[in-house]
Amino acid sequence: MDLAWVMPIRTSDISQIMDWGINTPAFNGFWPEEVIHNFVKDGLSRGIYIGGPTIIGFVLAAYQPITKKLTWENAYLEPNYRKLDLGVIAFSEVWKEAVQRGATFAEGLVEHSNHNPERILLKSGFKDLGLYHWYHKTTAI
Repeated sequence: MDLAWVMPIRTSDISQIMDWGINTPAFNGFWPEEVIHNFVKDGLSRGIYIGGPTIIGFVLAAYQPITKKLTWENAYLEPNYRKLDLGVIAFSEVWKEAVQRGATFAEGLVEHSNHNPERILLKSGFKDLGLYHWYHKTTAI
């Protein structure tokens, strides 16, 4: 495997992230492109790169200073690079940055049938607190 590294997501990678987000059934819907731009502008979310400037995955996360909470929103990694702990490394980088900003805890919401992110969260030190119902409301009609 070529050398992999984790760094803040580049604006030039937004179209690839949108493509993965829209075409990955596990996401069950994805953020509007404007929101992805906001994630990138914030600088907390990370891209996973390999063999030069090629993005192979991402971690989207948001820090809320009022509650001091980091929320892992979405993550994706090309299938050929899964189970190499690249997601764990990427989340670790996001966590370090969030702690520097003042985060004292983190949460990740995972669809109950999606086991890949569950493995990454557990390897990253999260504890499974059980199944919750997630209620959602949007301004879209």
